[in-house]
Amino acid sequence: MTKQTPNSYKPGVDRLEDMNKQALVAWLEAELRGQMHILAGKEEDYPVQAIVNHHPYLSIATQRRVGDALESLVLDWRKDLSAWPEASVRALLSLVAELGVEGAKRKLLPLVSDRRVWGQIAVLQPAVLRALATLSLNEDRMFWSQLPQQYPEFAGMAFQVLTRIAADDALQLLSRIPDNGIAVGSVARTLPDFLSQFSPERTIAILNQLAGAIAKLSSESAANLKQALEDSGYSISLPPCPSKEKEDFCKTMNSFAKKARSTNRLPLEFAHAF
Repeated sequence: MTKQTPNSYKPGVDRLEDMNKQALVAWLEAELRGQMHILAGKEEDYPVQAIVNHHPYLSIATQRRVGDALESLVLDWRKDLSAWPEASVRALLSLVAELGVEGAKRKLLPLVSDRRVWGQIAVLQPAVLRALATLSLNEDRMFWSQLPQQYPEFAGMAFQVLTRIAADDALQLLSRIPDNGIAVGSVARTLPDFLSQFSPERTIAILNQLAGAIAKLSSESAANLKQALEDSGYSISLPPCPSKEKEDFCKTMNSFAKKARSTNRLPLEFAHAF
């Protein structure tokens, strides 16, 4: 055993130690479906917390077999998305995240990349992404950086994950956060904790980068993020926003300029007025 096993956990631990992978797969599926509970715990512990509580007391070999069994169950669910009850899938995803089953990440990623399949599990999308977020490392930064292009509604979650695994990528993503209240709100809640991880000297440089990124957002989104920072004691300066009329006029002129022939030029003194 990896550590001294509490007396109440010994019967369950001993049973799991005697199971091979096939038996563990069958037991885990029954547990996750609410058909069987063999481990000690309170009613609210089943099925996930009871397994998590016992896991540290298993031998390394049995922990590996449990991880392999969970990977198999993720693959089984992926092959037939309608075969599992929603609550059981949520428990499965929670368990692979809690136990850090690295191999499950590779089996979940195809769900996100296939729009047709992704659409079939709309109610489970946040749970899948939460599991992926927990399992993600720096090597996964490209996935999270590109996720908002496919699914803008998860831009806030992508930013949160990147602040943990790839800070520079998070700053790059910030300037591309969609003008969406949920995404902006998620980013606003994350920014203070993100800044708190840096030294005072480094924080100043990060704030300057944040200001440059935030300035590229809509005036409303920029104001909300600026306010969130100020509420947490951080101060940034944003360039003044142009008036709505001037902003619209500039967009119209830019559109006209793209369509006009290259020989058509505005007088230089007129162009300088903008």
